[in-house]
Amino acid sequence: RWSAIAAHMGNRTDNEIKNYWNTRLKKRLTRMGIDPVTHKPRNGIAAQSKHAAHLSHMAQWEAARLEAEARLAGRESRLPHSDVQKKTIAAAPPHPPPPCLDVLKVWQAT
Repeated sequence: RWSAIAAHMGNRTDNEIKNYWNTRLKKRLTRMGIDPVTHKPRNGIAAQSKHAAHLSHMAQWEAARLEAEARLAGRESRLPHSDVQKKTIAAAPPHPPPPCLDVLKVWQAT
């Protein structure tokens, strides 16, 4: 049957196609949490890897948020302030605090 598929593919041997298919199938089963040898579900591995991927994603967002805040704070500290600007800033009413950008706090609150 592999040779029939190879005849349609051109420039591929039946062994190359078989190896490619088996590798893809093994990777897909592993990703789904199924042991590729026994074809039985692995206990908790899929849930653990999904949870770890979710935490990694949240950590990436948190790192991006912290980097953006640091960049903004650095930019504000480098701005030159004249006496007129200082008086204008001092006379202006305080702004309400910005909405929470802490992704982890928002996520944990839900």
